[in-house]
Amino acid sequence: MPDTALTLDRLRTAGLDEQFTALRGAVTNGLDSNESNIAVVAEPFACRDRLLDHIEREFPSRTGRVSISDAASDTLPPFPDTDIVLVDDCQLLYQRDIGGFDTLDVFIEEMASRETVFVTAWNRYAWSYLTAVTALGSLFPDPISIPRLKASQVSELLQSYHDNEQPDFREVDDTQRVKTLDIDVESTTVAGVSVPTPAVRVNREYILPQSRTDEETDIEAVVYQTIATLSAGAPRVAVDLWERSIRDGTIAPAYVKEVDESLDINRDTAFVLELVLTNEAIASETIAAICRDSTPEQAIQTLRTNNLVTVDGDGTVRLEPTRLRSTITHLQRRQLVW
Repeated sequence: MPDTALTLDRLRTAGLDEQFTALRGAVTNGLDSNESNIAVVAEPFACRDRLLDHIEREFPSRTGRVSISDAASDTLPPFPDTDIVLVDDCQLLYQRDIGGFDTLDVFIEEMASRETVFVTAWNRYAWSYLTAVTALGSLFPDPISIPRLKASQVSELLQSYHDNEQPDFREVDDTQRVKTLDIDVESTTVAGVSVPTPAVRVNREYILPQSRTDEETDIEAVVYQTIATLSAGAPRVAVDLWERSIRDGTIAPAYVKEVDESLDINRDTAFVLELVLTNEAIASETIAAICRDSTPEQAIQTLRTNNLVTVDGDGTVRLEPTRLRSTITHLQRRQLVW
């Protein structure tokens, strides 16, 4: 399904109307006071650009828009001379390297020099890092966060695509019943050696809905809860998982869960994965420049082999949407993101 199908109206149907309303109110207040700058903060693939689309539509004659396109660039794009300036991909204003905050500092100075409302969009994990190590949070005292969609909201979002033509929901796939327990093999580093460790997880997506009485509704609830969990509540990932999991007009929890694989990577590779997660799109050359003391090419290849990233023809490395949850879980366990 094309990305354009994730319309403002569909996201509102999924329960994000509060965020659209809050952003419009913040912009209106900023125009009245000439003092307010606004941060929109969200997970990757959570449609923060759609909130900026909303402001562009609400204030068309007063709005200009730019995108930060390269984390390695030390220059900013020219900003339009408008009352409202929308700035996409602000996570690219810094690098995890020496002098990595220089471009961010120039951007902050640019904001301070203008009587303009800046509406900025940030990757949640880049934002958490920057507000921990810089004074960025004081410049945006009331960030607007896009929450993770709950299972009921994922259901509303996905059903809005199909009207009355839903796939058939199955409890089992061709080989096995939906499991109540999952056993993963995770990697633990002991004295510098990676040791495989079994980890047993209760499959909450299957157990929780079992109090429902209607069997078919139970299966639907399991599917939507599984998608909500594995997508980390990100609308674009939820749609991707949904589409990939429909087979010959049927869908089952096991189809969705096929992408849920634990990660077994070393710390250097995990750091490269963190760069990809926080930047969302980053050039291979930029990764190599940051990771001068390791082997980033090998790390990127490992991530590709594990279906964690894709690499464009120009060398841009991007996170594979369906591995968002696995990536976040692994990096949080290593305390590389928070």
